[in-house]
Amino acid sequence: PVDSRVVTAMQPYWGECFGNPSSKAHAFGWQAASAVEKSRGLVAGAIGALSSEIVFTSGATEANNLALKGTWQAYRGKHVVLSSVEHPSVSECAKALEGVGVEVSICPVDGDGVLSLDALRDLVRTDTFLVSVVSVQSELGTIQPTKKIVQIVKEQNPKTLVHSDASQALGRHVIDVMDWNVDLLSLSAHKAYGPKGIGALYIRRKPKVYVDPLFHGGGQENGLRSGTLPSALVVGFGKCAELAKAELSQNETKNKKHRETILKGLNELPVESSVFGSMNDRVYGNLALGFHGVSSEKFLLACKDIAFSTGSACSGEGGKKAGGFQALGLSKDQSLTAFRLGFGRMTTDSDVECLLKSFARVLKGIKMKDLGHDS
Repeated sequence: PVDSRVVTAMQPYWGECFGNPSSKAHAFGWQAASAVEKSRGLVAGAIGALSSEIVFTSGATEANNLALKGTWQAYRGKHVVLSSVEHPSVSECAKALEGVGVEVSICPVDGDGVLSLDALRDLVRTDTFLVSVVSVQSELGTIQPTKKIVQIVKEQNPKTLVHSDASQALGRHVIDVMDWNVDLLSLSAHKAYGPKGIGALYIRRKPKVYVDPLFHGGGQENGLRSGTLPSALVVGFGKCAELAKAELSQNETKNKKHRETILKGLNELPVESSVFGSMNDRVYGNLALGFHGVSSEKFLLACKDIAFSTGSACSGEGGKKAGGFQALGLSKDQSLTAFRLGFGRMTTDSDVECLLKSFARVLKGIKMKDLGHDS
């Protein structure tokens, strides 16, 4: 849900402060433009960037496309390296680049879902123009060592750019683009209790990273993203970014408590379970699970009062098994059991209690053969 404080911040920009931030000839436009720039500063501050390095987009999907396609257009590179656990907005974008002659290499992760740094070192070449590795993987919740990844890439080829899809990291993990030395980084407001439909791409200014626009028109966002900025959404993004940074520690403490309660409760259920992905390099608000011998698709349908997923929530194909699970090298039986639980700022103790009761009721009340895998 959108945080109520974000809703309050956005409210005036739906009606009272209705100006177009691109309109420079009157006070209504000035007012909107001022709010946009303040929000740009808040988003930048949440990740350790400069305001001038933030380009607003419609979300992380557009930001990822701008990062990959925009740098290819600017540099006309020949080779891209991705991790095997990227969001479809990165992996499918890379497939599109293959259609124009770009070679794409996939860097594997280990059994915990963490990138193989040795494999990465071997994959970076003299003609590699971009490496893209997600900061926090959406299904597994695993945290990738972004700073170390950048170091390895730059050692192999100082000219290679590094991009990180950090949409799942905002508000869940410290993001510091200067410390990481990353060149490009994607964000999405709705992953941090902001509104849907607004995101951003961080583009390093020193040394300058060149990106060609995907859209052409009025030349907004310094010519990198034409189109009228949605002031209300931008203001909401700024507020949620401010809260994400300010309340990161207390939210993660709460999430850790909920995770420990869930893990303890799983041990008391009638069916044995497994946790997929690293328990050390993982954000607290995620658990990737599987009940042994229980189809996750059927289990999901049986738990009518709980919302969880077997794939990416951003995918239009709800039944498609998530790439994060596939990349772990799970057996077919394990893969069929896998699903993801997410919990966070709005989750209460009673929500967790309800979850465990629902799981217990479904596992006890339905014959196991009815929840097993189809032959």
